[in-house]
Amino acid sequence: MTRPPRGGGVPPWALILALAAAAAAAAPAQAQALELQDVPVCQGRRLPPGASPKLAARRDAEHLVVTVLANFGCGIAAIDPRVEYQGRTLTLSVRSSPSDGDPLRCLCTRELVFRMAGPEADGARIRYVQDGRLVGELDWREAAP
Repeated sequence: MTRPPRGGGVPPWALILALAAAAAAAAPAQAQALELQDVPVCQGRRLPPGASPKLAARRDAEHLVVTVLANFGCGIAAIDPRVEYQGRTLTLSVRSSPSDGDPLRCLCTRELVFRMAGPEADGARIRYVQDGRLVGELDWREAAP
């Protein structure tokens, strides 16, 4: 049995719970289900060196599908996909896989297809972060059925 603090007031554990709840409410929401398909398109829809990634979004049944065309060094793939929702902003991020050779000797455009359950993204800003840097954005409005 716990005793109330001397002189009345709020017990310390109640204050800790209130602070934890406030921090959780302010944090960006994490996606519940995220799939990433990473396909090299080195010979197909290549982006010129130094080009910004190209983003496109569509709704597929119960998923939001975001396709990103982005340049990576040869032999490097996208790993560790993440998605965060904060307000009307959806942020997708990946890291580059380690390479055994010299990844800067050539570039390969990769098509990254993110499929995620849920979010109501109509009118949202979609941001793409690669290796910790914001490199692409898309203002997206869902097409009327």
